[in-house]
Amino acid sequence: YALRCGNNIVTIGDPQIKALQYCGEPALKQVSLQSVYARFGNRIVENTIQVDNWTYNFGSSQLMTILIFKNGTLTNEVTGQHGF
Repeated sequence: YALRCGNNIVTIGDPQIKALQYCGEPALKQVSLQSVYARFGNRIVENTIQVDNWTYNFGSSQLMTILIFKNGTLTNEVTGQHGF
């Protein structure tokens, strides 16, 4: 996945600051906490991570893009409906 902003590209694995520098402020920011679990031998350990959904609206002629960051790193990109 990649999001082109002008002559720049934001890709999976990039930090939030890069998306901000290349694409500017998103139209919408949503923040949530997510529990993740890991097994260590017989123990299960819970950890909480921050998940940020940034929605970019590039106008009515393009589809909106939602960048999903986990702990500040881009992990996914979702294409939304037409912008406005």
